[in-house]
Amino acid sequence: MTVADALREARGAAVPAAAGPVAGALLGATCGVESLPVALLARLDLAWVVDVLARDIVAQQFDHPAGSDQNKGTDPHWSERYPG
Repeated sequence: MTVADALREARGAAVPAAAGPVAGALLGATCGVESLPVALLARLDLAWVVDVLARDIVAQQFDHPAGSDQNKGTDPHWSERYPG
């Protein structure tokens, strides 16, 4: 199954508004964002929000920009974006 096939299947789902974004997120996560059709990505209202969140999740996992008990964080705005 190709990315386009998966997105077509999601479009035909009982609740495409819910299935489409999930399918796109899973396909992007497993195949890389470059595998998703640019025309579809351009139509996303909050694409930049999703992109920032994805990048921040990876950064937190590997670079720890928020810091830790032993180390100061590298991103001074991290706690403003994620105050919890």
